[in-house]
Amino acid sequence: MRFLLVVAACVWVALGALGGPVELHYYYTRGCPDCEMMGQFLETLATDYPELKIVKIHVGYDSASWRRMVAMADAFGTEGRYVPMVFVGEVGVAGFDRTVEMLLYDEVERCLQAGCPPPSERLEGGIPWRPSPIEILLAAVVLVGILVLFVAPSSP
Repeated sequence: MRFLLVVAACVWVALGALGGPVELHYYYTRGCPDCEMMGQFLETLATDYPELKIVKIHVGYDSASWRRMVAMADAFGTEGRYVPMVFVGEVGVAGFDRTVEMLLYDEVERCLQAGCPPPSERLEGGIPWRPSPIEILLAAVVLVGILVLFVAPSSP
């Protein structure tokens, strides 16, 4: 009986040590060289860790996705506000280089062992509205158009 209790306790501890699936959020735009390199790296990471679920979010012309990315960057304390941007476990990174690769590998490994909540759980209270770059550009175009129509001198 004692042996069965010890075996049961060992199995319980071993199962508790397995963190389960890990969710990673990847924000990118098309035509971005760093985003392409990050995408290739994440494909390799997903091959190495089949338990890794990669959520890809294109932010090119989607203001809501851009606002979500910036809100995630705020929640994780990430310095940059540019793509590629990745969030997993306790890590949020912007850009791509060898250091980012190592950081993401380590964090995925840690999350697989210890377990990590999905990155979106950090978004408490929703996503605040702020103008995205595309909205600022469109507003500028409209303003210039209005100025040209109403302020430009009329010809005789």
